[in-house]
Amino acid sequence: MRLGHTGVALALCATGLVAGCAGTGPADGLHAPEGHWQIVDHRLAPIAAMDDTEAESWYGRTLEFRSGSARLPEKRCIQPIYEHRLVEPEAYFGEADDVRAEVVRDLRRSDGLLQVTEVICEGRTADTVGGTLLWIDENRAMTPWDGVLFGLERRQ
Repeated sequence: MRLGHTGVALALCATGLVAGCAGTGPADGLHAPEGHWQIVDHRLAPIAAMDDTEAESWYGRTLEFRSGSARLPEKRCIQPIYEHRLVEPEAYFGEADDVRAEVVRDLRRSDGLLQVTEVICEGRTADTVGGTLLWIDENRAMTPWDGVLFGLERRQ
């Protein structure tokens, strides 16, 4: 599920089809990840590398995003770059099955787009839980990992 999404978003960014493509601070109207976050729930894709029990074992793990560092469950990043972009949900998720259709409903902004934030560490998207944020609102996001969309809530 997570493979290829960065490439699609970067390609859209390079062609100017989306707004808010690069930088550490989001454009007006976009959410910023700075703060402490906690994994609180999940949704499984039709094909996932883990089952509900394993996904639930991630509940309570924390992530921290700051301008000078990012602490993810399986990675620490010094001087991260937060790349913010808006994409068409269908371009990000591909063909919609029931799970994706429900997720798209939750993530779609009032303008019909999806805000994606990529955490760039050492020149690459952090390939772990929290490396990509799909925004629901200012204090809630989802992060894809191994066919699971983990729900995150901002705690501070």
